[in-house]
Amino acid sequence: MKPRAFTLIELLVIIAIIAILAAILFPVFAQAREKARQTTCLSNTKQLSLSVLMYTQDYDEQLALIRGAQSWVYMAQPYIKSYSVLRCPSDTSTNWAPTPAAFDPADPATYTTAFRVTSYALNGFLSPHIATNLFTSLASIDKPASVVLLAESPANYRENYFHAHVWPTRHWIAATNLPDDVVTDRHQQGFTVGYLDGHAQWVRWSQVWWQDTARGIEKGSFDPRQ
Repeated sequence: MKPRAFTLIELLVIIAIIAILAAILFPVFAQAREKARQTTCLSNTKQLSLSVLMYTQDYDEQLALIRGAQSWVYMAQPYIKSYSVLRCPSDTSTNWAPTPAAFDPADPATYTTAFRVTSYALNGFLSPHIATNLFTSLASIDKPASVVLLAESPANYRENYFHAHVWPTRHWIAATNLPDDVVTDRHQQGFTVGYLDGHAQWVRWSQVWWQDTARGIEKGSFDPRQ
């Protein structure tokens, strides 16, 4: 007997089934890929937090500065030993510094805020750069396990720190027309943070910052005064 070929209807049914399966599976694959990136980012945040804290132990519990040659990005490099750890795999920034490892403390031309070096930002409230900083050492902070040290900064952000001490004027209030310092939805509607005791975790914005409407003030684990 002559072999029976597929009819056009049967072929269309098969194509439709494949298309349906692809539509179901592709989002699952995308979520799995993003979950892997989130895990890598969390590992980066953990390593960076520990490296910064190791730096502080060698410098009388003083954190590095937040800008220029003495920014934590460069001063903690002997403990980090990698510039690749400074980059989140989900960070879509397009202004990455071409050769961050070429930084030379003796040559100011090798460091600049014109380029992005890190996906992670230091809590500016903790830096000795701030003249009104009341927290001159880690020992002066009562609850280090609940104070955010590092958080993720948005794409193409050019600073190495975030302005926790002047929020909410720079964050999430559209009327200010100012850029956000922290990206809060990079990883499945959340982001990774590192705390002053060295641990890191994925969080939602509502977990680390909230508004106390009864007293009309802002509160959150970014602020060491809590």
